[in-house]
Amino acid sequence: MSKILYVQFRNSADCNPSNKNRVRAIMEGINADNIVARPVKVFMDGNTIYGISNISSFTKERGNSVLLGLAFEEAQDWWEPGGYIPDGSFSLFRTNESHTEIVTDAAASRTIWYYLDQNLFAASSSQRAIISLIGDFKFNRNVIPWMLSTGSLGPSLSWDNRINPLPPDSVASLDHQTWILKLKSNEITFQPENIPDREHEAKLFDALRDTFKSIPFDFDKIALPLSGGYDSRGILCLLKNSGLNIKNLKAVTWGLASAVNKPGNDAFVAKKVAEHFNLKHKYFATDLSEEPLEKIFERFLLCGEGRVDHIGGYMDGFKLWADLFNDNIQGIIRGDEGFGIMNVSSVTNVRLRMGMSLCSDVPNLANYEELGLPKQEMPAYLEKRDDESLETWRDRLYHEQRLPVILAALTDLKLPFTEVINPLLSRRILSQIRKMPDRLRRDKNVYRKIIESISPAISYATSNAPARGDFVVKSESSVKVIKAELETERCRAIVPVKLLNYILDNYRPTKDKTNSKANLKSFIKLYVPAKLLETMAGKAVHKEIGVNVLAFRVYMISRMNHILEQDAAICRKYEQMEIEK
Repeated sequence: MSKILYVQFRNSADCNPSNKNRVRAIMEGINADNIVARPVKVFMDGNTIYGISNISSFTKERGNSVLLGLAFEEAQDWWEPGGYIPDGSFSLFRTNESHTEIVTDAAASRTIWYYLDQNLFAASSSQRAIISLIGDFKFNRNVIPWMLSTGSLGPSLSWDNRINPLPPDSVASLDHQTWILKLKSNEITFQPENIPDREHEAKLFDALRDTFKSIPFDFDKIALPLSGGYDSRGILCLLKNSGLNIKNLKAVTWGLASAVNKPGNDAFVAKKVAEHFNLKHKYFATDLSEEPLEKIFERFLLCGEGRVDHIGGYMDGFKLWADLFNDNIQGIIRGDEGFGIMNVSSVTNVRLRMGMSLCSDVPNLANYEELGLPKQEMPAYLEKRDDESLETWRDRLYHEQRLPVILAALTDLKLPFTEVINPLLSRRILSQIRKMPDRLRRDKNVYRKIIESISPAISYATSNAPARGDFVVKSESSVKVIKAELETERCRAIVPVKLLNYILDNYRPTKDKTNSKANLKSFIKLYVPAKLLETMAGKAVHKEIGVNVLAFRVYMISRMNHILEQDAAICRKYEQMEIEK
């Protein structure tokens, strides 16, 4: 629910009421526009100023230190630089007289962005907040090929080339005396233990139960998004199996209004599961909002800062999330996890399945360098190691790249409205997963076996309740809005004209074929053998990216460039106002 801007000044004179007011104004400016957010909390002491937007009851503060999110265990000195780092879903900011530290959880489930210059150190859950503070925006052109090929900013990149994301399970420590920042990250490695499969299963089950028993859940303020799949049901079963009293836990499901009564659908199955556990269950229809599309697109970019292109689930204009906020749901328990996925067959296939496709993999983007775009390469730390199998590399990429880049970006979209708790991403659970051999991680084999052993005999869903995202940008109204942005001078200033012309010449409205595609997908799941489906998925290769998808990704690049330029101007306007006073 909360976002933070945490600033450490080198000179104590800069820690003054004027900068305190500036931080307050910045944090007020990043609240979602469809809720009445709680007042911004601003704190100033010594050389530290921090502001917290829409503060929740989960937030911990002590002295100059703040923990946003939820620690899964008690930590005696969480607030002290160099102190114990708890397990949990959190971002941590802590300061004493000599050092300032920022700390990510085991998966960097809540991204911390940071910036350092000769006068200040700024860390935040918002790139927009940092850019507003420093009053300057330096567009990072390296994000363009990654946004085109993956719909995300790419590994270790931000919109501004001076701002960095803190990796998973990491500490960045600033020495106040030398003003030198040191980064320490725990390496993500998969090293299977040579023990029987049943012992691997028992150890993972113990890690799951121990984690759930340790978390201080407040079910009066928390909801569980319940679908028809394994992850959300697994959480519910583990809560019950761990001996927790879940009678006050609220279950919520969302999707198209037409989905709730369709057998085999996510919504239909979720309702049956909720009834089995005697939970209060509420269904939210996420049909298209009646607000103008420009408004919906802009809110999507402002809430998530354009980090990922998954807009399909937010075409209700974030009404679902505003409703949860207004119902005083201060936290949701998400099922993000790292247990493993289906089989893979090649290096290119691994990149495709991990959302790490390069432009060179995509037929209609292969000539990207000829267009004048920056060279796109896999960072060395993400390359396959000589001692890794394809499956081990796949899962390491999932833990090291997909969790902190894609899934954290999806979490970011929700944080203006509610806290997000990810128990399956605890350090204890992830560590145990990394000790299992490939065959036990493949298709979540061990996790699925554990959940099936404690789950009610209710079939899992064969189709999804939410609307498909690809049609969103094919409708006539969407094409009109997106094309208008692609034809602006600001877009032509940052995106190659040849690419823009290719998109504009081929981008046109398309009729919605969502229902027929969804029905075909359900049919395939029901009647095609699972082993054959796994083989087909493992051999998938990259096809052309649809022009409609490319158009929306270029739209995001152009609009975010404009938004961040406006954010930078806020600081300059504020400084002028201060001078005029």
